[in-house]
Amino acid sequence: MSPLPLLLAGGGSSGLVRGWGGLAGDALRLYSALKGASGWLGVRAGGSRGAVEVVRAFLEESLGVSSRLHEFWVDAWVLRSSGLDPAASWHSVGPYVLGGDVEGRPLVLEGDPSHASSWRGVDAGGRVVIARAPGVVDDLKAAALLAAEAGAEALLVESRDPRVIVTGGDWGYSVSAGSPTPIPVVVVPLGYSRRAEEAGVVMVWVDACVERRRDYNVVAVDGG
Repeated sequence: MSPLPLLLAGGGSSGLVRGWGGLAGDALRLYSALKGASGWLGVRAGGSRGAVEVVRAFLEESLGVSSRLHEFWVDAWVLRSSGLDPAASWHSVGPYVLGGDVEGRPLVLEGDPSHASSWRGVDAGGRVVIARAPGVVDDLKAAALLAAEAGAEALLVESRDPRVIVTGGDWGYSVSAGSPTPIPVVVVPLGYSRRAEEAGVVMVWVDACVERRRDYNVVAVDGG
């Protein structure tokens, strides 16, 4: 069933407004359910079953669309462990970061790290760069490349949201492994730069690998 009849139910402009309001509420509930299913950190290749089941339930219960699960294989990036010193109350490692340990003096970057102008004249050789999250959070991919070009050992991004942000691989969805981020990229809480500067040295370690795993998406079933 198309969602259009649901929007138009009731007739007239008032029915349309109520329809849009109901759809907005459904979208909000779907968003919250997806965030809850993914642990509020995002969905990764090889681990999307829970989120896909949420979408499937929404399609069938809210829109009346019959569907089935489609299974396929992916090269899944798996984070075994990670850490920071000085420690943070939480941290999120960007998927597809290569494993390894780095250590360096902190360098707090001024401006948006996804803008080349913010890096002009900056020598980040051997340093762990700490910056505020870009104005467009998905531009963190560009920030990671600029940090690597400037010689940084790692990029830590201060944010209110512990969102897992893909900084390597393809821009869109891919069933194969993409290019790894050249340096570790970690999202940390706001204010971490102060702790790092007080400590004088920052250590970042990531233990990650790529495994072949099953993944799933939803395929609508034609009721006709």
